[in-house]
Amino acid sequence: MGIFDLTFKPLGKELIGKIMVVGQRRVTIMDAQGYPKAENDTGVYKPVVDMAPGEVFVPRHRNAFLFLVACKDGEERGGCVLVREIEIDGKLYKGPGMVTQALGIQTHGATGKLHERDIGELSLSMDGIAPPADPPRDKAAKARKMSDALLKKHMPNIVKAWKKTGQGTPFLDLLNKLAAECADEVALRKALKDMTG
Repeated sequence: MGIFDLTFKPLGKELIGKIMVVGQRRVTIMDAQGYPKAENDTGVYKPVVDMAPGEVFVPRHRNAFLFLVACKDGEERGGCVLVREIEIDGKLYKGPGMVTQALGIQTHGATGKLHERDIGELSLSMDGIAPPADPPRDKAAKARKMSDALLKKHMPNIVKAWKKTGQGTPFLDLLNKLAAECADEVALRKALKDMTG
């Protein structure tokens, strides 16, 4: 089962902390929220209802362009996840309009696709943004003491800790530091508590 087999709420949670390769940049999704088909049936969101899970749609809403990822709502198409915050090179881009601006996507109706990579990352292909043949890899991941499953379990708290103390430092650096220095879940919880007060 792939990530895009998830419905809107679980997919929204799963995308938080996920690395997305966009051209030659590594982007971390810091916040995302899922919406059911019933909320996508009208207005600028309507095209996402017929899109396959994992496809991307960029509608203009008010004065902002939104980054929507199509997904399931139950067994049917029509759900979507709005990417609300991303991190690039230690800088947080907060708000749906800031996300697309940071990614360089400013065209109403732009479409694309998120691809799952075998290394647990996503890559984005869109008009004007081609996925790299061999995306930059997380070289520090091999030095991790902690499992990716345990990091994933605590990802919301790791994101909160980065937002509170780590801005200016790439999120992936904090993630790798925690993974290398914390021998177990107890140590990770303590480190996160120390960071967030």
